[in-house]
Amino acid sequence: MSSLVHLPSGETFDYWWEEMRGRAGRKRFLLTKILEVIAYKASKTGRVTSSKHQPQAVLELPPQILRNGVNQRSQGVVIIPAKCRSEAQFALLQRCIDKLVEQTAAIIVINDGSDVWSRLPETIHVLTNEKSKGPAASRNQGLDVALKNGADVILFTDSDCVPESNWVSEAIAGLVENPYIHCVSGRTDSANATWFDKYHEINGTLNGRCFQGTNILLYGPTCNLVVSRHLAEQFRFDESFPNAACEDIDFCFRLLQQGFRVIHRQSLVVKHDYQYQHGDWVSNAIRFVRQFRKYAQAESLLVAKFPNYYPYFGQTQEIGRYKHPGSLVPENIPRRHGSVF
Repeated sequence: MSSLVHLPSGETFDYWWEEMRGRAGRKRFLLTKILEVIAYKASKTGRVTSSKHQPQAVLELPPQILRNGVNQRSQGVVIIPAKCRSEAQFALLQRCIDKLVEQTAAIIVINDGSDVWSRLPETIHVLTNEKSKGPAASRNQGLDVALKNGADVILFTDSDCVPESNWVSEAIAGLVENPYIHCVSGRTDSANATWFDKYHEINGTLNGRCFQGTNILLYGPTCNLVVSRHLAEQFRFDESFPNAACEDIDFCFRLLQQGFRVIHRQSLVVKHDYQYQHGDWVSNAIRFVRQFRKYAQAESLLVAKFPNYYPYFGQTQEIGRYKHPGSLVPENIPRRHGSVF
């Protein structure tokens, strides 16, 4: 949910006007940003008071000096929560699985109260909730099973995503190359090419936010997130977040507070299907507005839980089509073979 819409609207528009200078679609992007801001700010629920204090810079926070124990032979397990309301949504899940079955990882799918469901390959471990428990609870169910079955590396994606053919190997490599890192996120592109898909790529909606000058993330999205076994044994997703919104930010923010670092790996790629339709601007706009309304409602819960969230957010930048993470290496963390830490 890479956005600046919590800022005064003028600052948001000024920021993006400058960021898009000299690029095609500048005015169209700003018009779409206005739609996002209206949807977002009109949907904030409850009264949220954010802390005014300036937090420590992320590189000044005491880090965890703990090896992740991952090597090239480590066992990976992919967790996919799915709530399929239609045949089309189940087809997206099948497409996701088709991209994963040839990769070296076990697959756990959580059928979270789906209206439409068909038989999946016997190699897929399916957990079934008769009634929906939400994506956070579903991921926690998958985590428990993955750990019980000896997983060393746990990968999260969503049923409407298309992982690249090397996604699992890149995830493991990200932890092997950075032995003191326990959580990695990657680049999320759009699966289609409508204007709204392009907007999300420029905006970096599902790429997380990196602290300026580094590839350390404030958060990474659960459509493209990897954690070590050690981390999975200590942390769970907060099930009070009912929808697929901000539960990943909450998870990563708690890691940050405990000294763990989440890093961005540009070569760890999935494509997200926002399900926009070519030539149907009105329906696409409605879907777009609903997405950011959902984000806004969830962010109210997040900031109520962490009043100091926005000051940390203010130290970050988007990861989009035109802006990429830095590669600053803190001197107080062990390094190996040019790794981040």
